[in-house]
Amino acid sequence: MFRVTVPPDFGAQEIVWTLIVDGKTEQAYGSLKPDYVNDAPMMQKDVGGLRAERDINKAPEVSIEGASSRKVAVGQPITLTAMARDDDIPPRQPAAGRVPVNYNAWGLRLAWIVWRGDGNNVTFSPEQFDIHPNYDGNSPWSPGWEPPPVPADGKYPVTATFSEPGTYVLRAFAHDGGLQNASDVTITVSDG
Repeated sequence: MFRVTVPPDFGAQEIVWTLIVDGKTEQAYGSLKPDYVNDAPMMQKDVGGLRAERDINKAPEVSIEGASSRKVAVGQPITLTAMARDDDIPPRQPAAGRVPVNYNAWGLRLAWIVWRGDGNNVTFSPEQFDIHPNYDGNSPWSPGWEPPPVPADGKYPVTATFSEPGTYVLRAFAHDGGLQNASDVTITVSDG
């Protein structure tokens, strides 16, 4: 993800980002057309189920304890702690009260994910839920899934273990059922 600053007179022009890899060309387009604005009300419509709450909901606050860059050796567990809090809008809703498909769970939840680097080389303990719509698995969009209880201290610890050296960005991803926020930590993993 990246941002591009455009001049005030940009108007109806488009930006085209072209990427050529192994002889294959892909393009992504950007504009200021209102239909493409990705603002808070639109994001909440996209995840489903929110109506009146869209106007008053605020995204969760999330941060990570400690330095934003860490070092660890392959196979050596590293413990990371994220802190998250929310305005409790939308209110937590039991799975029994939700439409079983299309609407995600309401209420603060946080999962650690691999944002940059090969996710197959990272193991989390405890195992983290899938942050993307997945209707038949461990995801807020799965029928019957409910957000884990919010820790009293607002802290979400995880232990990450890496099987290969490299540079990884781990993201603490918080969502309240309407809006999301995240904080990142960079981990440099050595051979030992």
